[in-house]
Amino acid sequence: NIKRLNRKDVTKINLASAYLQRASLIGVNLNEANLVAANLQDAILNSANLNKANLSSTNLEKAELLGTQLDEAHLFRAILIETQLQGASFKHANLGLANLTNASLDAANLSDADLSRTILNGTYLLGANIANTKFKGATYNQETIWPEGFDPKAAGAILVERK
Repeated sequence: NIKRLNRKDVTKINLASAYLQRASLIGVNLNEANLVAANLQDAILNSANLNKANLSSTNLEKAELLGTQLDEAHLFRAILIETQLQGASFKHANLGLANLTNASLDAANLSDADLSRTILNGTYLLGANIANTKFKGATYNQETIWPEGFDPKAAGAILVERK
């Protein structure tokens, strides 16, 4: 049960399947880290460097990643439900099949990111940079808030109606 990493710079570290729930990792450098299937639920990773990190199948539910760098990161099948991602950078990141239900991505940079088949129900994207972002097969609902003038259907996203 790791609550706090003492070293600020832990690049390329292997934390696959690590239990880091509620960990305080503010400003930590986890560049190219392996965090596959780690539990980071409720963790605080504000201003962290997770560029090129592998966060596939990682649980980041209700975590804080304010201003976090996730450029070229792999978040395939990651759980980002109710995650705070304001000002985070996801340039060229893979978020395919991730669950971003009720996540906040205000002022996030998602340029050239792959959000194919992600769940975007209730996701807040107003103010996000979504230039060249792939949304093919992503699902969203009426509560999803898109940047002004953006047409999710034209981008390949699918509106899911409530039954």
